[in-house]
Amino acid sequence: MKNTILVFLLLIGSKVFAQRIIESPAFEVSNSGIIHISKIELNKNETRIHIHNKFIPNWWVTFGKDIFIQLDSNVKLNVVGIEGAKFDEKITMPESAEKTIVLLFPPINEEIKKIDYNNEVFGISLVEGTEKANKSKEIPEDVTKWIGRELKKSTKKPLANFNSKDFFNKSTGRLIGYIKGYDVRLGFKTGIVYTQNDITREDYPVVIEVYPDGRFEANIPLTNPTYSYLVF
Repeated sequence: MKNTILVFLLLIGSKVFAQRIIESPAFEVSNSGIIHISKIELNKNETRIHIHNKFIPNWWVTFGKDIFIQLDSNVKLNVVGIEGAKFDEKITMPESAEKTIVLLFPPINEEIKKIDYNNEVFGISLVEGTEKANKSKEIPEDVTKWIGRELKKSTKKPLANFNSKDFFNKSTGRLIGYIKGYDVRLGFKTGIVYTQNDITREDYPVVIEVYPDGRFEANIPLTNPTYSYLVF
């Protein structure tokens, strides 16, 4: 009688974390002209974010240990490592004005579709092929109507010349405008305009209110014609 040997192969199924690489990930809004995220690598052990810095040659940037990413579940993950530099070290920009470093974070659940980077870049997509948010170049209709209504309120005419009897007065100027691409996540809700009385050398800094839809307005004391500027 022949001996029969039965061999059973047991296939154990397990969920394997698929490594993903997102090149030039799309994002919704950024308040940094220096930080550019060129690549995100996602695997079971870590999240690798490639930061491509663009700045002035021979100037420097730095990255601290307090950097974080925030998931769309409102969970924050702090940075755990850095490649191409050291934490809190001045990274001098080369003559090309560009340098890439890699920041390491804990792994991210595959279900997460968006992250924010350190309150600087918001709505970064972890879905390959996502197109960058397209901020309309047109002024929204409701904002256009608001600007029109505000302009109609102005009844005064500009000075005809510097000999005008209204050259010196205590009236105010009305400043209105709209910031294209504004997003409340950018972190500012006001601006400031610096005006002054050139005769008395008094300064009149005025706060400019910025609304969630990007409109802004302020009343500015104009004691005499002058050049000024505003800052957001």
